Amino acid sequence: MPQDQEEIKKSLAKFKDLPTLPDVVAKVMRIVSNPLTSADHLNQVISLDQALTFKVLRLANSAYYGFPQEITTITQAVTILGFNTIRNLALSISVHKMLFGGKEKTLFSHRDFWKHCVGTAVCAKLLAKRVGYKSEDNAFTAGLLHDIGKSVMDKVMHDEFMHALQASRDRQKPLWEMEREFCGVDHAYVGGLMAEMWNLPRDLKEAVEQHHQLAPGAAPDVLVALVHAANELCREANVGSGGDFGPAALRSEVRQLLNLHPESQGLILEELAVRMKEAEDFLKIVK
Repeated sequence: MPQDQEEIKKSLAKFKDLPTLPDVVAKVMRIVSNPLTSADHLNQVISLDQALTFKVLRLANSAYYGFPQEITTITQAVTILGFNTIRNLALSISVHKMLFGGKEKTLFSHRDFWKHCVGTAVCAKLLAKRVGYKSEDNAFTAGLLHDIGKSVMDKVMHDEFMHALQASRDRQKPLWEMEREFCGVDHAYVGGLMAEMWNLPRDLKEAVEQHHQLAPGAAPDVLVALVHAANELCREANVGSGGDFGPAALRSEVRQLLNLHPESQGLILEELAVRMKEAEDFLKIVK
């Protein structure tokens, strides 16, 4: 049964008990958003976290980047990888910990979900490059976070969320619709609350909130459109699974905004398959 408004409020009040962004990740996010930031600034923050230091150096020395000389300092790694890659790595580690903090569920495979999140991030970045969007890395981050509300609902209103997943499978209906029926809210709304709690930029929050239900009226925001398209393309290509058994439905206004037609869509999916293989180093390092 769907929750009434008071029950929903009580469920949402539990959000304060959920893991927040670790201090070091929150600091990395703030520093990267500052145009006056230097590699030394990031070095001072990252060096305080042994695990993050190890993973940053491991990524810089991975086969994906293929530098001939060993990278031994965080300052070198930041210079080579770039601020936004460091941000995405730190944020990915936090999201991965959130997803795998509990037990694996039959209807909601966190491993498949993680692959879907990363696939959507990679696809959003590909689309951003194609249309000349101002920040490919911002598109990656928005894609990575677009379904974070599902993980929250799995923890906060687990039974209702499981009913929504089962109903999506049984009825072949979009999961967000079933969430509203059984939980009273959907994962996009909950994800927006998480973005707000984490003090993420407004454009990221809106991309998470609106990736299913685009704002009415004017043409959709480009970042929202990128995440919506990336999500639907990954669902069509079966890149992981977010537990949604409804039909993939790429909105016509998004197709128009991003100039997506069948031929270009096929090329993007081909490149996505290649990029996902290349992302294996990143995926292994995050774990």
